[in-house]
Amino acid sequence: MLRTTEEGFDLLYISIDALNNLCQNFAGTLDNWGVQVIYVDEFHPALTECYRHATSWQSLRDPKSLNSKIVLLSATTNPTSTKMVTNYTGMGDNYIAVGGSSSYAVPNIAFLIERSANADLIPDIVEYIKSQLSPQQPQDFAIHVITVSKEHAMSLTRSIKEAKITAEWLTSDCTADQRERIIDKWDAGKISVLASTYCVGLDHSKVKQVIIMGGCRSAADALQSAGRIRPSKQMGDGSRVIFWRAD
Repeated sequence: MLRTTEEGFDLLYISIDALNNLCQNFAGTLDNWGVQVIYVDEFHPALTECYRHATSWQSLRDPKSLNSKIVLLSATTNPTSTKMVTNYTGMGDNYIAVGGSSSYAVPNIAFLIERSANADLIPDIVEYIKSQLSPQQPQDFAIHVITVSKEHAMSLTRSIKEAKITAEWLTSDCTADQRERIIDKWDAGKISVLASTYCVGLDHSKVKQVIIMGGCRSAADALQSAGRIRPSKQMGDGSRVIFWRAD
């Protein structure tokens, strides 16, 4: 998202992955835009990026050469971890941190592992969802399924819809209009199951269970997935994060 300023533009709410793509492939465009301030959203995964030797964090070096100010947005990082990342990336003091927390509340949720003899996983997950989303369940109940691949998200959604349960899939293949429509329906409670490849930033107050289908890319992604159950819905054994894997 771009916001017009008197001198140029501000770049709002961009992930480090998207920023890396812009810096690597559209550096000339960024320079021509005259970007004044870059607001990096969900900054806390950058710490994991550094530890797993990924490359997206390198984009945080480039805004300095573009003469852009950087604002780091995060609700969960703290000054120590932020300083570790900014020193590691070579940003120095060329940033403003907004948000953050000095303490961390341990999630009150249950972590479970389900094993399936079916390598496809989808039939067993659909049967489980059908057992949870019965007519006897209250209307404020929803399930977020996080998949490794786009194909799994789409195939699972088709199977859930065949079971007469409202569902949508959300991946990077969606257009901006599609993403907006799906997120609006999700927020409005018109979807019982959301299958997505995203594990960050999709907050919904009705989610009481998360299914992680087939595995996670990192421990940080697993924790981000668990965070889709917001604190107000964390009820111990009644709030499940299920890692569903094939034997």
